[in-house]
Amino acid sequence: MAIAIIQQVGGTMLIMLILLDVFLTVLYARMGSGLLSRRVGRIVWRCFWVIAQTRPDKGDRILSFCGPVILAVLVFTWVSGLALGNAFLIHPMLGRSVQSTSGKTPTDLVSALYAGGSSLSIIGSSDFTPRTSGSRLLYLFNSIAGLSVTSLTLTYLMQIYNQLQQRNAFALKVYLATRRTGDAAELVAGIAPEGSWTAGASSLWELAAETAVTKEAHHFYPMLFYMRFPDHYYSISFITLVLLDSITLIRCALGEDYNQLKHLGALDELWEGSLLLLTALEQNFLQAGAAHREQPNRSEISCWTDRFMRAKDRLRAAGISTADDEQQALSSYVAMRSQWNHHIRRLAPSMMYRIEDIDSATYGKSVGEIRD
Repeated sequence: MAIAIIQQVGGTMLIMLILLDVFLTVLYARMGSGLLSRRVGRIVWRCFWVIAQTRPDKGDRILSFCGPVILAVLVFTWVSGLALGNAFLIHPMLGRSVQSTSGKTPTDLVSALYAGGSSLSIIGSSDFTPRTSGSRLLYLFNSIAGLSVTSLTLTYLMQIYNQLQQRNAFALKVYLATRRTGDAAELVAGIAPEGSWTAGASSLWELAAETAVTKEAHHFYPMLFYMRFPDHYYSISFITLVLLDSITLIRCALGEDYNQLKHLGALDELWEGSLLLLTALEQNFLQAGAAHREQPNRSEISCWTDRFMRAKDRLRAAGISTADDEQQALSSYVAMRSQWNHHIRRLAPSMMYRIEDIDSATYGKSVGEIRD
């Protein structure tokens, strides 16, 4: 009798845990709110990470399967958790309040698992049938819970892939805006062709709006973080780097003729939205929390100086006037870049992207010479 009570109490707690996790993950929809879903994501990602480390040549391909596998494992965890919880509840009832529709009722745990899993279907095609009011209510609850979890799961999966498509479209837009170079200077040159930035202001507002949408998509659907593609330009690290570097170049490298552009509200939205996205992902997915801002060392400053000079040359070639005081402009660039560079340098490797791919305009092949 005591064992039966322990079984049913444990089964009830397991069912409540699964339903609470579904509620927090799908309905409450906040980054970091899931109970099981967060742990499932991290465990599966870690397994894929270890496998990818053993095959560096196939690492990108291996990790591209991680996001879909996490979703499959999560759905399996929810369904199997409900079935197992119901098996613990129904096991003591077999042969009494729950009986077989044909022949003698088996009382083993496997039969209880089959009965518990079948009870989640609203069709009720199981070989077992409830015989008492209490067991009938349990079956009714299970059918409602099973139908609800199934519907919510399907909606959740559809929303994730819809948001993923929008994120990828945004990433590709940013990449193409750099003329497929990954260089923010190319994006700035496109915003102000031949020195005229009036038409480019609308592009900046559009980018700011899409940055906010991308940030909220990851806030509502944290599993998007694990949707990794082999092409580096689909990564959050690349998107935010190009946008933040573009803002830094606009406000530091451009001349006084562009003071109105420098104070455009879209730049503030882009800056804050990109930093919010970076820090939110750091705090919720990287074990040590958000990175602390550190002063750049000489190697970093040297790389940034070379990058800044190349960017100024590119802007001048595009017919854009640059700052007269080059040293002051460079100092401003270093100061602004030090506010966000460490976030990129930390987030990119966590998704197994090389920093020289993410920020080829700055580091390129010389990144191996940089040591923090």
